[in-house]
Amino acid sequence: KVTVMADTEPSAPAVIRPQLTLTSFGYKYGAPPPEGISPYDCRTIVRNPFRFPKLRRLSGKDQEIKDFLLACGSTARLIDRLVGELKEKLTTIPAFHLWIGCHGGKHRSVALVELIKDRIQPDADVTVVHRDLDK
Repeated sequence: KVTVMADTEPSAPAVIRPQLTLTSFGYKYGAPPPEGISPYDCRTIVRNPFRFPKLRRLSGKDQEIKDFLLACGSTARLIDRLVGELKEKLTTIPAFHLWIGCHGGKHRSVALVELIKDRIQPDADVTVVHRDLDK
């Protein structure tokens, strides 16, 4: 004798989280592909850690670089603005790709991507790509 049990409880609808891809890059290695992408250029807005010898060997993944950038109020305001814009975008579209570029793709753009990821991750699935970090 075989007994078949059916689940008669209504299942909860699947929650689809927004998908965000954040890519850092260095303009000296080429701009991002042009297909529908509007990269954010932080070269003139965020001060360059490369100009400081003790920071030069580090990357934007290092806390010292993040602290250096956040010590400037304009960087913190920029991150607040970008996070707000991204959260708003992700309420209306299911996926978005933001490219952030600096000169070499090792310090500023990497740090901005990492800092934005930390703030957005509770609200979206975030994929991070550091295109030029190892060049």
